[in-house]
Amino acid sequence: MKEVDILQESSDNAIIRRIVNGSKHEFELLIRRFNQQLFRIGVAYLKDEHDVQDAMQSAYLKAYEKLPSFRAESTFSTWLIRIMINECLLLIRKNERQEPQQNHDYLETYEPDGAQALITTEMKEILEKAILTLPEKYRAVYIFRALNEYSTLDTAEYLGLTTENVKVRFHRAKQLLKDEILKQTGTIEAFSFLGKRCEKLTQAMMKMIR
Repeated sequence: MKEVDILQESSDNAIIRRIVNGSKHEFELLIRRFNQQLFRIGVAYLKDEHDVQDAMQSAYLKAYEKLPSFRAESTFSTWLIRIMINECLLLIRKNERQEPQQNHDYLETYEPDGAQALITTEMKEILEKAILTLPEKYRAVYIFRALNEYSTLDTAEYLGLTTENVKVRFHRAKQLLKDEILKQTGTIEAFSFLGKRCEKLTQAMMKMIR
């Protein structure tokens, strides 16, 4: 079996052990494995794509620096997601303290990768723009449950809510998105973080830790 196949089949904990033992290049596999999830989590809190990617890089750096202290008391994904949420909240507080600056709104800067443009781009954009209009408390629950496909229990744990609150907010979020939008988009995968953007962030992170 090729080395790349072995790496792809490795568990997170096995990869972490090898990284801690000096195989730094394998952190790239974890980045690629979690880029999609972290990007969507970032969108749940931050509407500007530059802010989302800043939060992702900060989360990956902190996770990498703390890998030797990771004790697997929870899964690596849970640990990393909590770091990402904290980075988003820190960035929100930082932005609130600063004077308003002119930046590019996420709705204006988001462009699908070329490969994704083939998959009913217009319908995806309708769904994505609708999601971004949701109040944060509903947007976060919707993205965690519908797009990242986290369970109700996991979503409640990540967001510090009760499972009942998650169910109520998820239901309300779907109502706010409007039935006609959901009918048009169906199960189309929104907020993809693939292709050039995924590759660019992955390579930037690997340069930082080498």
